[in-house]
Amino acid sequence: MVFGTSMAFAAEPVQNTIQVTGNGRASATPDRASMYFSVETKADTAQKAQAENATKAETLVQALVADGVDKEDIISGSYYVTPEYSYEPETGKETLEGYRAYQRFTVETDDVDGVGALMQTAVNAGAYVDGNARFFVKDTNALYQKALAAAMTNAKQTADFTAS
Repeated sequence: MVFGTSMAFAAEPVQNTIQVTGNGRASATPDRASMYFSVETKADTAQKAQAENATKAETLVQALVADGVDKEDIISGSYYVTPEYSYEPETGKETLEGYRAYQRFTVETDDVDGVGALMQTAVNAGAYVDGNARFFVKDTNALYQKALAAAMTNAKQTADFTAS
């Protein structure tokens, strides 16, 4: 029986290495806000509900633009028209009561300090405020780069300390 073994050797000497990780954080004051507003109308016909709701929607948009919101920052989202029924438990009968039209808008603004006033403008124009305002930073890439630089500095400090 013949057994063979082979070993491979690196041509270059193996260097000592360490591997470290770093942590970094970055924060910023929000410079953008978004909120939701809706208009809703109940009427006896679907056409009437749609027409009245379109008027309410236009009133809302005009009020927001007059308050300084760019029209491009007013985005129409959900829209529907649905029948509404009442139910009589004694007879089991449903009766058509009318129709409801609904339209929801997403509104964004750079005026984060004016969000409360903007919500009041919407309410004064006949809209509902759907939920809370959301505040955020437009340029998250700059924050990411800042956090990454801090993480690199932290990793280098850890490596320098470990290597000494």
